[in-house]
Amino acid sequence: MSLAFTLVLCVCLVAASRSQAPPLSLSSTGLLGKSIIFPATNQVDHVRLLPKSSPALTAFTLCLRASTQVYRTISLFSYAVAADSNELLVFMNPATSSLSLYIGSRTVTLKMPPLTAVLTHICATWESKSGLAHLWVNAHRSLGCTIRQGYTVKPGGVFILGQEQDSLGGRFDARQSLQGEETEVNLWDYVLPRSEIQDLSWGCHGIGGNVINWETVGYEVGGRAIVQDNHDCE
Repeated sequence: MSLAFTLVLCVCLVAASRSQAPPLSLSSTGLLGKSIIFPATNQVDHVRLLPKSSPALTAFTLCLRASTQVYRTISLFSYAVAADSNELLVFMNPATSSLSLYIGSRTVTLKMPPLTAVLTHICATWESKSGLAHLWVNAHRSLGCTIRQGYTVKPGGVFILGQEQDSLGGRFDARQSLQGEETEVNLWDYVLPRSEIQDLSWGCHGIGGNVINWETVGYEVGGRAIVQDNHDCE
């Protein structure tokens, strides 16, 4: 092999490695006592949650804690399936103090207290038979709204934190990314009673979801998202 060919080969390999996206790192130890920090506005930083199963849902409770200091639309939870990138989505716009819940690409948007630099506890509940949905902020419930009565949230999709999926597992938009912190993301396949949502909001850790359990769920970190101990319950 000539020296010239070796030099060209090395240059090509270096250029190719620089163009690749940041690698994903895999953990299956759970996230109890940990937060995810999304340090910048971009279309790369995210965490993919890997529950043991992703069943069809005719009811759910989704709860999480989040904080931010940006004043634009941000994605707090994105669940996509092959046929619909907005199968289950929670959006917040601190600039307009509005919180949106998408189910099967239909949406309800309500005026709610905005996110700040202090962690806020947010829940969304829904059941298919009546279509009734409620949004909760720091244990305070919104009025009820009807969305997707008779619908079933499709199984086998992809769960993403920090970004909103415009296709299955990808096509992120920096303008919808979360720059801030997120923790205690749990998903149940039924509607929790008011008392349990209040206990979750006011307590520390609490019960984990039977679909996504923050304590045990596996995850992949994409980009420069940071998983770190939060010491909130010490």
